[in-house]
Formats: sequence, structure tokens, C-alpha cells
Amino acid sequence: MFAWMNKVALEQSLKIGETVFYSRSRSELWHKGATSGNTQIIETIEVDCDRDVLLIGVKPKGPACHTGEISCFDTGSLKVNS
Repeated sequence: MFAWMNKVALEQSLKIGETVFYSRSRSELWHKGATSGNTQIIETIEVDCDRDVLLIGVKPKGPACHTGEISCFDTGSLKVNS
């Protein structure tokens, strides 16, 4: 899945060991799985060379997508004209 974090979301994630994101549409923190139980236990955090992207390896306790699918990217791929 893909989601946004701000500084507070990252601090909360590190504190509780589960992913906490920032919802830009609701302007609030969002603890992944708080209502569904589909939390994500943080196993690793990698930072890119510009220090503006995190790749978080998690152990999921259920599907990542709100649709119930394991991945939010299960709708197929787009064809690119070369």
C-alpha cells in the first residue's frame, strides 16, 4: 500500500511499533487497522537517499486494502505505449 506520514505519524509509529499514517483528506492521524483490526507491525524502516521516502516492511494482521484485498494494487496494470 501507499500512504502519507508526517513527523507526528512517524513518531507514533516508532512509539507503538505499528504503522500510523497521516490522512491528507481528513487532516488527521490514522492508525492502520485501529477499527478493522488489520494492523501492520513494523519490522523494518528504510530511508531513501533524499530522506523524503520511507519503505516500511511490516507483518500485516490482515489485508492492507480497505476493500479487503491483500494489496491496494490488485486492479491490474496500465499499458504504456512505447
